Amino acid sequence: MSRRLLLWPLALGLAACGDPEPPMPTGTKTVPTVVEQYQRRSLVSWRARAGELTAEERAAQVWALSVLEKDPLASLDTLLERLGDPDPSVRLAAIVAVGRLAPPSPRVAERLVTFFEAPQEPLRRHARIALGQLGPAALEPLRGLLDAESVRVRWGAVAALGDLGEAGAAAVGDLTPLAREDANPSIRRQARFSLARLGRAGIDACVALMREVETTDRAELTAALALAGSDVVAPMAALLQDADEDIAARSAGVLVDLGAAALPALDELLAALSRPGPVRFNAAEALLRIGAPAIERLKPLLESEDEGLAGIARYVIDTHAGK
Repeated sequence: MSRRLLLWPLALGLAACGDPEPPMPTGTKTVPTVVEQYQRRSLVSWRARAGELTAEERAAQVWALSVLEKDPLASLDTLLERLGDPDPSVRLAAIVAVGRLAPPSPRVAERLVTFFEAPQEPLRRHARIALGQLGPAALEPLRGLLDAESVRVRWGAVAALGDLGEAGAAAVGDLTPLAREDANPSIRRQARFSLARLGRAGIDACVALMREVETTDRAELTAALALAGSDVVAPMAALLQDADEDIAARSAGVLVDLGAAALPALDELLAALSRPGPVRFNAAEALLRIGAPAIERLKPLLESEDEGLAGIARYVIDTHAGK
C-alpha cells in the first residue's frame, strides 16, 4: 500500500482572511494529495520529471522542489509551467512552492498576480502570501493592479503590498489616497492596515491620515497601527501631547495594545497622566501593561498636590499589586 502525504493545510485554514468576496463554490477539488513522499527521490530526479504525469504526481513534483531546492532559479521554468497547470490542485501546490522558494524573479510575480481573478479562494489567498514572500520583485506587478476595475483584484494587490513590509515602502504614496478616500470600504480598510505594515514611512502616513479623516475613521487607523510593532512606539509617544484630545487618547490606546513593548514611551505616558479624560485613563492602562518599570516611576506621584494625578497613580499601583 502506497504511503500518502496529504497537503490539506494548503487549501484549508483561514478561509475568510479578509477577502471582500466570499469563496465561490467550484465543484473542483483544490486539495492535492501527494502519492509519493518527496524524500524518496533526489532533487535531480524531481527536476527531471516530465512526460505523462498525473495531477497528483505534478503536485508532488512542485511540492518536493519547494522543500529540496537550494537554487530557486534552477526550478523556475518548471514552477512557471505548473502555475499554468489545468488542474487547480497542481496550481495551488505550485503557488505554495513558489512562496516557499521565493525566487527573486518578476516573472513569477507577474504570473502570481493573475490568480487574483481566480474563482477558488485558496488560489487567491496563497498567491497573496507567495507575493509577500517574493519581496521587491513583487512591488511593481502589484502597484500596477491598484487601478484595476475588479474590486477583488485591487483588494488582493493592496493586501499583498502590506505583506512586503519595508520592501513595499515605495508603495506608500499609492496606498495613501486609497486609505484616505477610496469609495469601496473594503479597499479603504485594507489600505490602512497595509500602510501600517510598510515600515516607518507607512506608519507616518497613517499618523498623517489621522488628522485628515473623520473621527469615526480613526478607529481603523489606530487598530492598524497597534499591529505595526515596535516601530510605532515613537510616533505614538509624540502624539500623546497632541492638541486633539481624540488623537492623543487613541495614541495612548495603541500603546496599551503594545503592552511591555511600549516601555520606550514611559516618560511621555507619565506626562500624559496630567491630561484629564480619556488620555489620562488610556495612559494609565498603558503604564499598567508596562508593569514594574512604570510602577517605580509612579510612586513619587502619590504625593502630588494634584488629587486627580495622585489618584490615578494609586489606581495603577494598586491594580498592579492585585489589590
